[in-house]
Amino acid sequence: MQDFIQMAAGQLGISEDAGQSATSGILGLLQDKMGDDDFSGLTSALPGAAQMLAPKEPAGFGALGALGGLLGGGDKDECPGLGALAGLAGSLTGNPSLGALGKLADAGLDLGKVAPFVGLFLQYVQSKAGQEMVGRLLSAMPELRGIGGDA
Repeated sequence: MQDFIQMAAGQLGISEDAGQSATSGILGLLQDKMGDDDFSGLTSALPGAAQMLAPKEPAGFGALGALGGLLGGGDKDECPGLGALAGLAGSLTGNPSLGALGKLADAGLDLGKVAPFVGLFLQYVQSKAGQEMVGRLLSAMPELRGIGGDA
């Protein structure tokens, strides 16, 4: 995954920390949405993906620890609460795209970089795991299609 993070950072002009946080967040969301077999196939095809999900917080935080960097990352002085606001809007309106947008914004991506980041992620998955896996990923989390387009 480090190759993807470096590529995304270079192409989008984001920090590698923001790229890593956003990538961990997408993987965490997919882990929750995809079936175990599909997610295992995805992480097997993406070198380093499983390690990005290892909790970085002290023991006892579980899945929240794995997503901690995503939810708490970013420069809160620049746009405090934007991700939380988008997530709340997503839950209130039933629009899951807003929730995913909010989580990526909290990772340190400004809203103008979220769609290109998701598009790059989908292209990366296609190059490593194939179009069929992208289809399974988008079936599990169709809001990524609305954010990043098709791979």
